[in-house]
Amino acid sequence: MSFSRRGVVDQVRRVTDHKGVLVFEVGVHIDTGTATHRDGCGGPSEPVEGYSAEVLMRRTHELYILTGQSNAGGNGLVSELSQFKGERGQTLDAPQNNVLFSVHYHDGNSQTNPADPLVNGAFEPLVPGQTELNGGHPDLFGLEVSFLDRMQALRPGPVALMKYFVNGASLDGPFNPDPQVEDGGACRGLLSSIDAAAAWLGAHDGPFAWKGMIWFQGETDAEHAAMAAAYQGNLARLIARVRDHTGECDLPVLIYETQNRTASWTPIVQAAQANVAASDPEITLVDTTPQIVNMRDHVHYNAPAHVAFGKEGATQMHELLLAGKVSQA
Repeated sequence: MSFSRRGVVDQVRRVTDHKGVLVFEVGVHIDTGTATHRDGCGGPSEPVEGYSAEVLMRRTHELYILTGQSNAGGNGLVSELSQFKGERGQTLDAPQNNVLFSVHYHDGNSQTNPADPLVNGAFEPLVPGQTELNGGHPDLFGLEVSFLDRMQALRPGPVALMKYFVNGASLDGPFNPDPQVEDGGACRGLLSSIDAAAAWLGAHDGPFAWKGMIWFQGETDAEHAAMAAAYQGNLARLIARVRDHTGECDLPVLIYETQNRTASWTPIVQAAQANVAASDPEITLVDTTPQIVNMRDHVHYNAPAHVAFGKEGATQMHELLLAGKVSQA
């Protein structure tokens, strides 16, 4: 069996230990029912002691990251979720007891450091109306509701999502991926939230696999010429830092196209996002223009848009994962 750098369907999984530190690739040998692993982004395959292939496949959570600024947090009204159908015919306000969700956020208007999220929550089932989906705004939701609902239908194992967002944060400022930039608190907050999610999930629910990242950001950068000009390089470096931090060298990424209808440099940010996606087969640009009709103001979206974003994102992420499917040697 040959390996891709990430697992798809029932042939490969990435497993992290209980401390969320050691990441390795697990390949299932169908003929023997055994498993092998390779550390990090390469290296020789070795047996996984104490795990059968069957147990690994059944227990491994597929873990996704949703991050960015306020549109990653979401502005859909939870009270409107009953108007939308899920993949099993239920309304989207129904509990999703088979998924795990955790939110880490920072109020961009606060004086505290975004490197220290205000909520560093444990994972829990997603129950609209009870689960805190948008930090300090329990009446709001984002694309996570319909994304996780559709991923349950598309993927073979249990799914989980960690959301970290910082309201109003630019990529050139708080999300700056350069570790030497003092104003990169949101980037540090994202990485620390990734660590916290890995530690909690690894300690409580066994093996998991980082499967993808969703990036929904750019509205603030589109308001400043210098930020927009630096966006392409900053975004490429941020993705590289997240991949390095998770140990997933080709972690699939969805970039949601920025729509800031009053900013002069929105086309520059949009071009930058398109260029980053075009440069890497593991990155997909999600077209947001069909949902402009569902914008509540010049940058934010109403409930129908967030539901559509989640469904489309799940489909696109699933396709990225399938494209990396391992082949039989």
